[in-house]
Amino acid sequence: MIKNYIKTTLRSLLRNRSYSFLNITGLAIGIACASLIFLWVEDELTFNHNFAKRDVLYKVYENQTYEGKTSTFFGTPGPMAKAMKTEIPGIKNTARMTGDGGNAMFALGDKIITETGNYADPEIFSMLQLPFVKGSADNAFKQLHSVVINETMAQKFFGDADPIGKALKVDNQQDYIVTGVFKDLPKNSSYQFQWLAPLENIDHKQPWMNIWGANWVRTLVELEPNANVAAINKKLSHYIPSKTKPDNTTVCFLFGMNDWNLHNRFTDGKVDGGRIQYVKLFSFIAWIILLIACINFMNLSTARSEQRAKEVGVRKVMGAGKGKLISQFIGEAVIMSFISVILAIGVIYAAMPSFNTLVQKELAVNILEPLHLIYIILIGVVTGLLAGSYPAFYLSSFNPITVLKNIRIKSSSGSGFIRQSLVVMQFTISIVLIIGTIIIYQQIQHVKNRNLGYNKDNLVYIYLQGNQSDHFSAVYNDLKQSGIVEDAALSDNISLEVGSNTDNYTWEGKDASKNPLISWQNVSPQFISTMGMKLAAGHDFNVNSATDSLNVIINETFAKQMGKEGRIGGIIYDGGKRPLQIIGILKDYLYNDPYGSTSPLLLYNHPSGTGILTIRFKAGINIQDALTKAGSIVRADYPGYSFEYKFIDDDFNQLFKTETLTGTLSGVFAGLAIFISCLGLFGLAAYTAERRIKEIGIRKVLGASVSGLAGLLSKDFLKLVSIACLIAFPVAFWALHKWLESYQYRVDINLWVFALAGVLAMVIALATVSFQAIKAALVNPVKSLRSE
Repeated sequence: MIKNYIKTTLRSLLRNRSYSFLNITGLAIGIACASLIFLWVEDELTFNHNFAKRDVLYKVYENQTYEGKTSTFFGTPGPMAKAMKTEIPGIKNTARMTGDGGNAMFALGDKIITETGNYADPEIFSMLQLPFVKGSADNAFKQLHSVVINETMAQKFFGDADPIGKALKVDNQQDYIVTGVFKDLPKNSSYQFQWLAPLENIDHKQPWMNIWGANWVRTLVELEPNANVAAINKKLSHYIPSKTKPDNTTVCFLFGMNDWNLHNRFTDGKVDGGRIQYVKLFSFIAWIILLIACINFMNLSTARSEQRAKEVGVRKVMGAGKGKLISQFIGEAVIMSFISVILAIGVIYAAMPSFNTLVQKELAVNILEPLHLIYIILIGVVTGLLAGSYPAFYLSSFNPITVLKNIRIKSSSGSGFIRQSLVVMQFTISIVLIIGTIIIYQQIQHVKNRNLGYNKDNLVYIYLQGNQSDHFSAVYNDLKQSGIVEDAALSDNISLEVGSNTDNYTWEGKDASKNPLISWQNVSPQFISTMGMKLAAGHDFNVNSATDSLNVIINETFAKQMGKEGRIGGIIYDGGKRPLQIIGILKDYLYNDPYGSTSPLLLYNHPSGTGILTIRFKAGINIQDALTKAGSIVRADYPGYSFEYKFIDDDFNQLFKTETLTGTLSGVFAGLAIFISCLGLFGLAAYTAERRIKEIGIRKVLGASVSGLAGLLSKDFLKLVSIACLIAFPVAFWALHKWLESYQYRVDINLWVFALAGVLAMVIALATVSFQAIKAALVNPVKSLRSE
């Protein structure tokens, strides 16, 4: 049976080469596009699957309410982990870990490399169950100054030699002994550390690290298999107030590892989507692309029905029932689908490097992997059934007497309407994708071009290690004298973010019922000038004045909240009741959320212990030459330290990574959707020209021009695209309006975008149809009128 199907299908393919090519090409492109998206979706859905205990691992998050707005924070107090394990039933284990993205400089002889990692409690090994290739988790943190590293880091420093027991100098201060090597963590893991070292090395450096009022570590929790999460969360909801003061509004809760990647966005203290929205969106687009390809198959199969009419008639006369014909045609569609799948696999392998670059992942396809093999079989069967079902029922319904008498089969109004509806559906989807691509691009550019309150161009920064910040004066003077640097400054954070905040500030006249959350950071006196920020009032910090330690600069938003005390000379009291005098009011600049509004901010003139050195190069210089020269100066003034820089504007662009990816993929798939739709339109135009060949011949004899005939054949298709526009415009407006509502700072939806998308679809459709229309109009009427 299958052998006959294959023979029949191959004969059909050879008899109708052009239609077969369009069918198989459209299906192959659709399957390839959908498969690439499904690989991305698979990668997202299997995040953290490398951790065997992921179902019982949680982080402790905090909800804090200020001025009626609830914000979610990831930091927790230092004593919390140990106390939870002792006092709350159902908790099997806890571990503390420093925040994500911590950097430390490692040195071995002349080799100096900055690596990303974390300080953590030893319990982290049993909870994450890291796969050790050398050493063991049991002995990893037996020594205070020990470190475990991943395979890549081990290869960088030790090559093929055994690193166990070898020393690496950390931050140019202390030797740490390598006690273990673990396998590199996969890219689809929430943890991307290259090293781990005992938290005991740093958890006592500041007095606030072991009090309940300071949030600075991440608390990881492992629950008992049958633990009641709701019951534990109920205990956690009042846990910190019970340790501090009753009026503390902090509410803690457990957040499961399975949700860290997909449901990681919080609004007003509640989960409000995250990457799951993009997983759903791209999955939907994948099915839409596949549907468009299947629509092509349906349209082209029904359009060439006349060429198979006699075959159907003969088979029915010979005794073939409708069911047998349906099974034959569906079987042919499935076989063609699998031919397309084979072609699609080649397309996927060819496109994979470019797709990985686009989505910034390291995806791979292995057709022998059970899950991928099942997918290939399913996509072939589902696509074949979906694409072949309607044509099969349509073709099997022909009357044998009519077709064998050589009476032309007239398309029923129903089949013609369905074909037209499918074309409208294809172009509706394509137009929506085009509009979406334009609006997403506009939104990204709208925010990127927003006034940030500082100049991000020509700014680079490096992470400081050890006591580098204490020797800033020397490097600052040398950089300024180099002729390439306009200014340089120290700060706790880069200009795009501020990590510290508190509600402990008070001032005269403050409403006791209000507790605004105030961000703060330590900077050197050159910070404002280096960033290119502006003061609205007052003056900057004095470089040579020791009294500036009690002087502060606040931003305009903070000044407005303070009321009449938000002025030059106004006094703010910190948690220790120290009087801080306002010497300057900084014009608002954006940090943390580029889509939001500015939050209250306070700057201290306290450069000691800061972690970021920012350098502004002079305009117009060669950046690469400047970096080389600046690197030489920094390494000379900070002997034993590396110069590993980053650009502020690169980090700024990374803030829009997800939106940029969405816009790019929408654009790519809009183009592919249009291309696939045009393949079908091309075939339908050829079919229409073939059916109206005599009419074209008569019109040409009667004096019709080529352009007139081309217009005659094209107008019906342009009507369909016009209908698609009428449907697509409100759908696109509604969808994009809902998407933009999630952004506080957003672009307006302009009508010209819809007009542009409509005109673009019209032009593409016209160009596709015109080729066949002009080709038909140029045929010699003698040939078209001589015979059928």
